[in-house]
Amino acid sequence: MRVLKNLLNVFRAEFMLTLTDITRRKLLLITMIAYPYVLAMFIVLIGSSVGSYSSFKLRLGMDPIPFFVMASYLMMTVLGVIDEVLWRPVHDSMIGTFTYVILSPINRVTFYLIVPLPRLALSTLLNAPTLLPIMLIYYGTLALLITGLVVSFALISAFLMISFSVLVLGTFYYLLGQNWRLLNIVRPLLLIVTGIYYPRYLMPLTLKLISTLLPSSSTVELLYRILLNVPTTTQYVLSLIGVATALALIYLPLSSLSVGAWVRKSLIRGEVS
Repeated sequence: MRVLKNLLNVFRAEFMLTLTDITRRKLLLITMIAYPYVLAMFIVLIGSSVGSYSSFKLRLGMDPIPFFVMASYLMMTVLGVIDEVLWRPVHDSMIGTFTYVILSPINRVTFYLIVPLPRLALSTLLNAPTLLPIMLIYYGTLALLITGLVVSFALISAFLMISFSVLVLGTFYYLLGQNWRLLNIVRPLLLIVTGIYYPRYLMPLTLKLISTLLPSSSTVELLYRILLNVPTTTQYVLSLIGVATALALIYLPLSSLSVGAWVRKSLIRGEVS
């Protein structure tokens, strides 16, 4: 009971911190709402300069504008979790709270598993309504169903990525320390293999094999198969969900080992005093 109370206190503190940050920075709030549309328009404009609008529809099976709006929403949700976890030690070091986090009585793995949950909840609440207008334009009466599918799969994909993100956190900081310049390389690499902008079933074999190691790539592929009416058996749907869940669970003990090793090394390095 005491452990649960401590976890709820951590979640509440992180939630209030995130809520205050978002409401205080009005530009951030506007950016979160407009980002899927801005990025989708940018990609479509760039893509139109090197290929035709109709060829995209022919190859992928749907209009590029709603596709990239949905993809941008997925990216914000999934990579928002990854960013929240990976950049947290750098943020704590900059504001002088890193030592308190490492030495706090809360288990460090548990702490980093909780860290992205408040932002995930708030970003979903704030960004989900932004999908509806474009879906109404392109899909009419099916807009609510499609929006619900995208939001649901985005939540599932992001949630399943938390344990993997904590594993990457421990491994990265153990090997490279708080090197934020190299950390900037991790984000685009993960973006490529998540299958958000490049559906996994269209990837070459090598990239597809790497992508299967990410829990979210399976659920993202399943969403795109549903939206694009790609023939998919019930067995394949269950296998994708099963693989994604199994990977998330496998990464939990591995993340504990990596974070433990990183914390011990931080103490030896003198990063915590």
